[in-house]
This record gives sequence, structure tokens and C-alpha cells, in this order.
Amino acid sequence: MFSLQKTNRLCRKYDLDLWNKVLFSDKLSNLSLFFIKKRRARQDMSKNFSTFLRVDLSRTMTRRKRISSFGKLLETRKKLCFFYGGLNKAAYRRLNHRAFNMSGSYSENMLLLLESRLCVVVHRMNFSNTIMGSIHLILSGNILVNKEVIVNPNHIVRLGDIIEVNPCLKKLIFTNMISILPKRATLLLKFYEINYNALCGMLIKRPKLKEVPFSFRLSDKFFFSEYIGKF
Repeated sequence: MFSLQKTNRLCRKYDLDLWNKVLFSDKLSNLSLFFIKKRRARQDMSKNFSTFLRVDLSRTMTRRKRISSFGKLLETRKKLCFFYGGLNKAAYRRLNHRAFNMSGSYSENMLLLLESRLCVVVHRMNFSNTIMGSIHLILSGNILVNKEVIVNPNHIVRLGDIIEVNPCLKKLIFTNMISILPKRATLLLKFYEINYNALCGMLIKRPKLKEVPFSFRLSDKFFFSEYIGKF
């Protein structure tokens, strides 16, 4: 696992709002303004397409290299690793082998392991604004799993494990969550059971691909095809 830095640069690189920053900001940030300008430029291009055919106008020509099918899988895997808080290649491959050895569908097992990581669970329960904030909470020893302090963000949470915030920080996180929760009302997931009065919750069932709020398109067969293509 590595620390994510310059997240706005990653969003500009993929032309995508990976962590849905635009939805949860009170004011328009530089990232949201960037995507608004991109959208308006595309609309102007579709309306005034004749201006792009003129020879007298100078424009930059970029030669794009064709990406293979396996290269597209790698790019999607990078987005997935960034989306889940900065998984490195070794940690992602460990999840691959663990999901392959589990019983049942490989794709469902891989999705369950990614969503069961402690930093993802804390973020999904709205205890932190971002997944990077949940990683900071875990590393500082403020998250308890079954009444035990866990400082590993990659810790796999099992079904029925109770995740709660350190009692010393409950008042601060609760006041912060009151202002954020109405904006994230559309992201309350059905496979979690959360008690916001006690700031604790648990994972009650396996998540499905359609229920996870991905910011990019992910195929049902992505995990299996990417694993077979690598090994």
C-alpha cells in the first residue's frame, strides 16, 4: 500500500472524477472547474464542428498509440487500485490468490475482498470524508474491530465483525458527519448495517457489482479476465 498524493492530477490524467469529489464539495474546486470546462469544450466542438476543418487555424496534433486489450485491462486495474486507496501491485496480487483459493465465483470473491478491507469499510460507513481520511484514522489507532485496535488498513473484515470509532473521537466525527451525510445520502449501501448514534457498524452480506458506487465502468468479467491474462 502506498500513500496517494496529488489526487487531482490523477483525475486529470484519466479524465475522470475517481473519488466523486465534485459531489461532496460545498464550493467549486479546481478539479470541478476543470471537468466543467472539458464538458463545455466538447459541447462547443459538437456545435461548431466546421471550425475544426479549417486549415488556417493552428492546432496541436498528438499521435496516439493504439492500446491493446490487455493494456486496457491494466489501465482499469490501475484505476481500481487508486479507487480503493492506493493498492500496490503486491497487495493486489495477494488478494488475487486469496480470492482464487476461496470457494464460489472468483469475481464475487475479489469484489468481497476489496470491499472488506478496513479502510474501505470505514469510508463506506461515512466515518471519514475520503478513503485517504479513513486510512489516516486507522493508522492513528482510532478504529476498533471487535473491541480491538487495528492499525492495518488492509485488514480484511469478516461478515458480522463490529467496526467502531475510538470513544475519544466519537463526538468530533459525529459533528463532522452531520454536515456531510445529507450529501452522501445516495451512497448509503445496503450491505452495511450502521448505527450512527454509537458510530459502529458491520458488513452483513456480500456486495454485488451493481451496488458498489464505482466512478468508472467495470465489467462483470473484468477480475477473471485480468487474472487469467496475467498468469
